[in-house]
Order: sequence, then C-alpha cells, then structure tokens
Amino acid sequence: MIDWTPIAHRLNYPNEEAMWLDLYSVRKLSVGALAKKLDVSRNTIRTSLDRASVPVRKRGGSNNTKLQITDELVEEIRRHGIAVVARRLHLSYTTVYKRLYRVRGLKVADLQASVVREDEIG
Repeated sequence: MIDWTPIAHRLNYPNEEAMWLDLYSVRKLSVGALAKKLDVSRNTIRTSLDRASVPVRKRGGSNNTKLQITDELVEEIRRHGIAVVARRLHLSYTTVYKRLYRVRGLKVADLQASVVREDEIG
C-alpha cells in the first residue's frame, strides 16, 4: 500500500483524506484521471479512496448522462450518421451506440444502411 501522506503534504493538503476529498469529490477528477496523474493503477486509487472513506461515484463520468432515445434522435442518426450526432451531443460514439442498442435494439449496420448521404440527395 502506498503512503499518500507525503504526497498530500507536497500538494499542500493536511492529510491523505483531505487530498482525496478535494481531488475526487470537490474537483471531480475521475479515478482514471487520478491514476494517470499519480502514475498508479485505477485499483490503487479505488483502494485509497475506500481507505480514506471517500464515497466512489458510479462509473461513466461525463458519458453517464441522460440520453433520451427519441424517434427524432434515431432519424437524425439515420440522416447524418452516429458519429456526427455523438459529436453534437458531446458524447462518445460508443455511448450513443450502446444506448441505441439497449433501448431500441438497433445495431450499427441497421443505422448505416439507412444513412442518407449528401450526394444521394441530389
């Protein structure tokens, strides 16, 4: 186990618990971001948060937003493609696809087959 106290002091925190509370709970850095910044594994960060009694958020971060799969959204994806719509929504392609599949049972091939390309509109 890593002793985070010297690192907490170097970062001007009084103790390890205060460091984790600020970085994770207040500044909302993800487990992955903390692991990368501190050059350790995500499991090391999770263990440290648990040891400091800091409640861990659900996975997903910014992509864990509410995405309503409406008929209009499906039609927009069919017209413009899933990547374009995902960028507009500030979500990853994968997030939009997984929600489409989970909610509507739509696969990428189903959507790609019906995309209207600009050159076809003529």
